[in-house]
Amino acid sequence: MSKMKPDKPNLDYLDLQQHPDEQVVIQMSLKELDLAMDFIPNGVDTTPSFDTAKVTLSPPSGNDHVESAQSERLIRHAAGAGHYRDVKKFVKTLHLAPEEQLFLMIEEGDLEGVKGILRAGSGVPLSFNEDGLNCWHLAAQSGRHLILGLLIEQTPPENLAPILERKSTQFPFRTALHYAAANVNSKVINLLVLHQTIEMLNAVDGDGNTGLMIACDRSSGGEQAVEILLQKGAAVSTQNGQGYNCLMIAASRGNVELVQRLLNPDVGTRYLSEKRLIGMTEPQRHQMFVNASADGTNETALYQAAAGDHWKVLKLLMSDRNIIVDARDWFDRTPLMIAAVKGNLKAVQILLMCHADVNLHDKSKRSSLHAAASLGRSKVLFELLMVDNLHLDGKDIKKDTALDIACQNGHSDAVRQILDSIKLRIERKLPNNEESRGSQMTGDKDIDKKKLRGACTHEGGRNCLHIAAFHGRAEVIQTLVGYRGLLDIDSRDGQRNTALLLAAEGGHTAAFKLLVQSGADMFLRNAEGYTCLHVAAKSGHDDLLRAFLIDEDGAEFLERALLEGEEPDRPTTPRLGTDWMPKDSSLGHTWNVVRLLLLEETGGELAYTPLHLAGMATEDREEGRKRKETPRLLMWSYLILALKVRGFSSQSFDLTRNDEFQSLVRDLLSAVNADGERLPLNADGTVIHPYRWIDRNADLGFSGSRRSGMGWSRCQ
Repeated sequence: MSKMKPDKPNLDYLDLQQHPDEQVVIQMSLKELDLAMDFIPNGVDTTPSFDTAKVTLSPPSGNDHVESAQSERLIRHAAGAGHYRDVKKFVKTLHLAPEEQLFLMIEEGDLEGVKGILRAGSGVPLSFNEDGLNCWHLAAQSGRHLILGLLIEQTPPENLAPILERKSTQFPFRTALHYAAANVNSKVINLLVLHQTIEMLNAVDGDGNTGLMIACDRSSGGEQAVEILLQKGAAVSTQNGQGYNCLMIAASRGNVELVQRLLNPDVGTRYLSEKRLIGMTEPQRHQMFVNASADGTNETALYQAAAGDHWKVLKLLMSDRNIIVDARDWFDRTPLMIAAVKGNLKAVQILLMCHADVNLHDKSKRSSLHAAASLGRSKVLFELLMVDNLHLDGKDIKKDTALDIACQNGHSDAVRQILDSIKLRIERKLPNNEESRGSQMTGDKDIDKKKLRGACTHEGGRNCLHIAAFHGRAEVIQTLVGYRGLLDIDSRDGQRNTALLLAAEGGHTAAFKLLVQSGADMFLRNAEGYTCLHVAAKSGHDDLLRAFLIDEDGAEFLERALLEGEEPDRPTTPRLGTDWMPKDSSLGHTWNVVRLLLLEETGGELAYTPLHLAGMATEDREEGRKRKETPRLLMWSYLILALKVRGFSSQSFDLTRNDEFQSLVRDLLSAVNADGERLPLNADGTVIHPYRWIDRNADLGFSGSRRSGMGWSRCQ
């Protein structure tokens, strides 16, 4: 009977690149497939199975040509028979060195292949691969406990300890036990600990972690691996490079089961023994395992649980009667402070229930209330503000209260919460030194209201409204002006600045507008004698000045004719007043008069007007460039407002041919000339009023002949 050939697809070649992970292409002629039958055991004439071990594990024959031909025929036969996986595996190992074949088979868990290589003596178990791992490391990392057992079995006992002590040659420089602990493979760990001394068991890797620490570094699982290591005597007092021990690591990962196991008395006793405190009848609380702190940072397991909001772990730790609730880190922060900073609501609630001290502060004098207010943690603030003995007026190293910090950072909700609490405590006459969180909110006739109000206003007069205005926090100002009983909108700081003056000085348009709308006095002066318009002009805040002084009917003219130098269209019909009018002002005429008077106000020792200050400021610009926008803005604002007050606004400014108009302009127009020279002084040193200094014969730049319909031309 002739040999029967298996049915095969009509293909000229097999392309294994259809699997991108195998960058191999094998071309073969299926016509020569029958030649491979001679190399199959027993010469069967049905399609046999393909055993790569018979080729890859056989000792070298010394004849490379014969081995190459045999390999090629076997590949062809396997491919034709459909054993693509075996072909890939065989091709992958075909050109590898024996030790590389050994690494590959350990990774794939090929026990028989490893046996064959070890039996042939062609593999080197102690050599390292490109990742710095030897066979022992690789078997432990891959969880190949049978292969690891084979390696141990074939290694002389006297050589085991030195082999197991060897670390990987690349970071993190771990032993086989470290890799097994990382995978919490209890079978591999059991094999390894049987042949390790205590010193080997507690050896550390490049990060300073022992096998026990590595096993604890996971959010769940690992109980069996940790139990094995503890039973074999793994140290619990060792700290890694960050200063953390196994309990801190488990707490930071929120692993409830591991934390519960590590809180057992036997672990605490071992810790004291390792610290040589076992002879003490009653060790102090800070010496207990549960309160162990990291070297350098002083962070405890409780601190780690609070920072990560691992509330279940937090409850476990708090159940230990030796726990120190207010343990401090290197910056004197408590677990409550770090939980407040992180916004960990559950952690804050648990710590408060366990009587954590809310008034302790860190090295910057900031308390938990400061921490929550600085980041706008509204839910955490609610819990903190429920504590009766909370010090609302506590100040940090910069003399800022929690309310001040919330205003600086623009957290309007936090500001509202704190102000409501202050108001409530004043109304109910709550003492500021009640002893417990659950005490009833009953009155005391001798309440120190001044201390509560101190949370809003400081001794120098500076209050949270000044702070919000200085930083331009319009939303916060909108909240603050609603508390008229606690805050005066026109209150002054040590430099006699009001909130409106501070907003003007900083150029905070939105904050300035809100204060004006809320009825802030615009004519109040600071210590230098300047009004809000003086300080805005001196600082050159054109956006604020333009928004405050120019109404919609004059804005288009100002933008195109004055600043851009273009011929403007006819101005729109003016409206009386703007949305900037104070809430208690109902007439646009009154609003125009107020702004006109502010432009004419003089201040300082030399009786400067806003235009004087703006003119002088142009000489101080960087690189000597003289900026004229602010003086021109003030000139035209004064002109437009003066015309409106005198009734010209009803004519839409279409008055350029009017003699009365031309005369009025000469009387009203401002005083900085085209060269930006300083305003002239009288003989006695006082400044000539800027709205009176003008040559009555000067060309004002108005011409009715440039355009039909009488328009404006740019003032030179």
